Formats: sequence, structure tokens, C-alpha cells
Amino acid sequence: RFYHLISDLQQLAVPLVLIFDAYEQGAEEARKWLESQLLPRLDRAPGVVVVIGGQRIPDHGKHTWHTLAESCELQPINEPDDWLEFIRRKWNCPGLQPAHVQTLTLATGGDAGQVSALLEKVVRQLPGSSLA
Repeated sequence: RFYHLISDLQQLAVPLVLIFDAYEQGAEEARKWLESQLLPRLDRAPGVVVVIGGQRIPDHGKHTWHTLAESCELQPINEPDDWLEFIRRKWNCPGLQPAHVQTLTLATGGDAGQVSALLEKVVRQLPGSSLA
């Protein structure tokens, strides 16, 4: 099956983007397959772009496919209003006050991973939260 997949990717008539988010939460077997089987063969599939996102992503410098990889780190999100929009979309939690968000944003320097994790903890503690 795997060889058929690679063959199909090599013969694509239109571009294909594969996106893997929250990479660190994926099954170890899937991460190993991606790093050792799929990514090394992408040089033979020029129509394929793979995007890997997460708190921890593969260290491409130690792999044979490192010349195909480009890495970028997301900048901090320092605007409390951006976090409030995120909270409304993810948890619909009206009990969380802008002052809470501003404090967490300042305390973490806007680090997305830290702010997100702390916000989830706060939301869990609020009365009437669906996460409690």
C-alpha cells in the first residue's frame, strides 16, 4: 500500500497539501512513518507539500530530507482581543473576563502554548463551564 501511495503522489496532476497539526499528539507509530517513510520520498513528489504544526515538530536537521524542509516559529500573540476571539470560538465562555486574558498574556509574553494551556485551566474552573 505504501508504495502505491508514493507512486500516486509522484504522479499527481494537481498540487496537494497535507497538513498535520498538533504533531506531538499523534501516535508515535504515525510520526515515525511520516519522518522515516513519507518525508524522505517527497523529493520524488514535487506536487506535494507537507505542513507540520505543533508544540514539537520533527528536528529536520538530523534527517535526510532536511534540504526539503523549511521551519518557521510562530510569533507570540500579545493582543488580548485575539485571545478573546479564540476563547469565544473554542469554548464560548462568557465568564472569562478580558482582565484575565490580559494578565495571562502579559505573564507569558504571549507564548501561544502557555496562554492556551492556562486559559483552558481557567475556563475549567469557571462556574457553568462545559469543561468542568
